[in-house]
Amino acid sequence: MTTVGFSTLLCIVLMLATGCTEVSSVDQVFGRYVLQISEAIIELELRTDMTYVETIRFKSGQTVEAKGRWKWVNIAEEWNVEMYDFAVVHETLEPGKIEHREVHFATYRRFGRMSLFVNEDLGLYFERRD
Repeated sequence: MTTVGFSTLLCIVLMLATGCTEVSSVDQVFGRYVLQISEAIIELELRTDMTYVETIRFKSGQTVEAKGRWKWVNIAEEWNVEMYDFAVVHETLEPGKIEHREVHFATYRRFGRMSLFVNEDLGLYFERRD
């Protein structure tokens, strides 16, 4: 009989409880994603040429678009999408308060769908829609 270590058992329990599995191939990441927040819908397209297009559609009707490059990187044994000049909505959610910065999103398959985690504690993630 094989024994299973505590960390392995914990990992298995968490994967079963949350429905999340890790992603290890960049080919699984390409596509269109959506994140809905209270005052906006954010669409993100990760292209095979390692560029992205981000579109923020505010409920007020204003639209903000950002384009840039992205990389597939391993950070602390977790695969991430790293983006440059990404448009980040300020916490006030005002259309005029957009900041551009470098961001990292952990990649997981969540209940069978590709997801990019923005903030795991708050349950914010982009979910693939194509």
